[in-house]
Amino acid sequence: MESAWVQPCMFALAQTIQHLVQRICSMEKKLEGIQLMEKKVPYFENEIRKVWVVIDDRAKGTGERVSPLQERLELINMGFTLMSTRVREIERRRDELHEKVTYLQSQSMRNNLSYLHFSR
Repeated sequence: MESAWVQPCMFALAQTIQHLVQRICSMEKKLEGIQLMEKKVPYFENEIRKVWVVIDDRAKGTGERVSPLQERLELINMGFTLMSTRVREIERRRDELHEKVTYLQSQSMRNNLSYLHFSR
């Protein structure tokens, strides 16, 4: 009876060992993939550093070109402010002169009417 019980136990043990061997093989494949990735990572890091250097150089160059443009823009804004102030002042003076001309025309017309009434 004991040998009948040992046979299924040995069969189950063999299946378990076979399953463990398959899992170990699977883990070894995954480890090989990880090792391959570990070899590629330094190269990738080196490439990223190169890209950052290029980006940094271009950013510095762009900053150097933008700075004079910002100064010009500030000067243009100041000029625009001055011009808009002058335009407002000229428009105000034009309106004042228009009012004076209108007043003088009305005075002239009144005086002409007065003169015409007295001369008749």
